[in-house]
Amino acid sequence: MTRRALIACAALVASASLLTASGCASSSGTDPARAQLASEDAAAQIARLQAEDARRLREALALGEQGDKAFAKQRYAEAVQHYTQAVSTYDEFFALWNNLGTALTRLDRYQQAEEAYIRATNINPSDPRPIYNRGLLYRNRGYPSDAKMYFERALEQDPRYLDALWGSIKADITLGSESRQTLERIRTALFLVSDEQHRQYLELERERIASKLGLSEAGSRSRNEPGTSENAPE
Repeated sequence: MTRRALIACAALVASASLLTASGCASSSGTDPARAQLASEDAAAQIARLQAEDARRLREALALGEQGDKAFAKQRYAEAVQHYTQAVSTYDEFFALWNNLGTALTRLDRYQQAEEAYIRATNINPSDPRPIYNRGLLYRNRGYPSDAKMYFERALEQDPRYLDALWGSIKADITLGSESRQTLERIRTALFLVSDEQHRQYLELERERIASKLGLSEAGSRSRNEPGTSENAPE
């Protein structure tokens, strides 16, 4: 592909509202995470492709944009149609698969949604959103242990991913398996959460869990301070 063609590709992508999502990651961890990629990322992928593959990716992104618009209007069946056409046109762009999964989830088509999330993760294993979304599927179907496993896998990719932190914390509470790790994740979440109601919930849970584990609040905090020994006396 010539330099002029690459520049044209980048301009085309930058001018489109690619894969716009339904907002930032939810602070309560209850909604599927939509993939939001900067236009330059898509342009970079186009630049690496041969001309025919680049053409197919541009077509898929345009279909994905139509899916995003339908999703934003809560026309989820229509969104599924557009995303399905998109991945049929070009099947190596993870965000299209992830967002297909979110639309399928809205239609309670859980098995197909999970298959889409698996495909997204296979394409981009480092992105936590499809992994978190699989956890959300299992939690909503009443399998908190399986959900916790996927939330923790998402946190392995991004320890500060707020939705996965919420999912992991709530899974521990549901299972009655609260631990010092739960307290550490609450502490991390408190640095990220701005909503006062959510902060109050986390503070109350931190106090309850510390009491359940026989830890004083002061002791629980001191073990998390930098430079403090893990073996410090309680």
